[in-house]
Amino acid sequence: MNVEDKKQERSKAKMAVTVAARRLIGAYNRDCEYDILKDSMFELEKVFDDFCVINEEYELIVSDEKYAEHRVVNGEDIMTYRDNVKRCYEEARSVFVSVKTTIEQKARRQSAGPVKVALKNDICRIHELITVVDESFKLENVNMAALQLDKNDLQSILNIICDNMAKLGSIETQEQVNLIQEEVDAIIRAVYNCIRKINLFLHEQQAFVKSLHIETATLPSETNTPPENINT
Repeated sequence: MNVEDKKQERSKAKMAVTVAARRLIGAYNRDCEYDILKDSMFELEKVFDDFCVINEEYELIVSDEKYAEHRVVNGEDIMTYRDNVKRCYEEARSVFVSVKTTIEQKARRQSAGPVKVALKNDICRIHELITVVDESFKLENVNMAALQLDKNDLQSILNIICDNMAKLGSIETQEQVNLIQEEVDAIIRAVYNCIRKINLFLHEQQAFVKSLHIETATLPSETNTPPENINT
């Protein structure tokens, strides 16, 4: 293929990019469905790739000094020609990317909704459990079995909260995660403090019971008490 043929081929490739870019922007301005925009973007990517290949071939040809006169076409040198086509492509692509980003953000918000509700409910359950534990310590006779169950529930719910925070981080932006992270960090500290209080109390009670057993075991048994001497 001679230089004139390649020049015409490059011109057609440039026109294809221009038409595809206009078609995509036009579809956006008409509020077409996303699938139509996606198809238009696919076509734009294809024709732009074709242009890049053809343009490289043309640049290689005119790099030969005997074709130097073909380096400028319609007042545009090689670099300007390439940059203008690239700018046309990027302007249309930016429109598509903005639409795609908006749709993805909406999808993230929808999928994050149930996770946020679950987090809110579990945080409320944690607060209620901590209140129950605090009230238990005020009783004269503390139910140690109930405390152990409360401790297990606190740890279980906290694990669920941590799992949901990880899930939220995978579907939401860091900015959105940060909005709830402070509250979650506070609830984690509260749970650890509550569990520590329970552990200390249970340990003290177990130590007390153990000391009673030891004390009881060291007392002399009535059956082993020797009879008093009887004077005859």
